[in-house]
Amino acid sequence: MKNKTRTKASKLVFVVMTLVFVLACAQLVISHRLATTGGKIRQLEEETYRLEKESRFLNEQISQVASLNKIAVKAEDLGLIRTTHVIHLTPQISVALR
Repeated sequence: MKNKTRTKASKLVFVVMTLVFVLACAQLVISHRLATTGGKIRQLEEETYRLEKESRFLNEQISQVASLNKIAVKAEDLGLIRTTHVIHLTPQISVALR
């Protein structure tokens, strides 16, 4: 009877030790995945911040280049002048309609 009790106790100890080992390994794997995921998230956040900063800079440059005053100055530099006399051309009737 003592042999059976010892066998049951040793089996129980073996099962408990195996369970503890499996749970420890699972915790190790989960911790490793969380650590790597956290690093990736940090990298993505930094990349997002950099891209947003670059986007703001580019939008600012577009606004400066596209301003009407800037366009008028560039046109004057190219020799274009502002006119007050506008000629409207009306299309002639095409040959096919005659």
